[in-house]
Amino acid sequence: LPVPDAVFETLLPPTIPGIGTVGGLSLVVQANEGQSAAALTAVARHLGSTLRQLPAIQSVAMPGGSGPQTRAAISLDRDRLCALGGDLDDVSFTIRAMLSGVEVGDFEFEGQNRKVVLQGVANVRNTIEELMRYTIAVPDADAAAGTRMIPLSTFATAQLTVADASLARYNAAPSITVT
Repeated sequence: LPVPDAVFETLLPPTIPGIGTVGGLSLVVQANEGQSAAALTAVARHLGSTLRQLPAIQSVAMPGGSGPQTRAAISLDRDRLCALGGDLDDVSFTIRAMLSGVEVGDFEFEGQNRKVVLQGVANVRNTIEELMRYTIAVPDADAAAGTRMIPLSTFATAQLTVADASLARYNAAPSITVT
């Protein structure tokens, strides 16, 4: 039925923290009573499986993963590194920068502050062999710049290992987030 002189307005509901106005949930499964990582993972997986069966739920994920993950274990020969004049902080910085990125500064562009992040190119950090080719600057009196670059393999070894995923903490308790 037409309503004379009616004014129609569309009102959006207020946002709900963690949900917004378009949907999505983040649930945190916590080990409040000292449960093991395996027990916590089992509960999170069961919750995810149950949620996937609900028609209103489109997708379920556990960011950060759960269960065993492949990791690279790097062993440094500190005596060899010191003999070469290398610095453990430089080694740590290089590995962090190449694998996960390190914020090294910022600059202003079009009125906005932008971060400068140093990170290795993805296609040269996929294997142990590529990791061992990363180079570290060490002092060299004969070089024009006073330093020379040596590969990580000169003083380190690496191997792949399998270990449980590290757990995040929520309110000081080990937890897994299910989204």
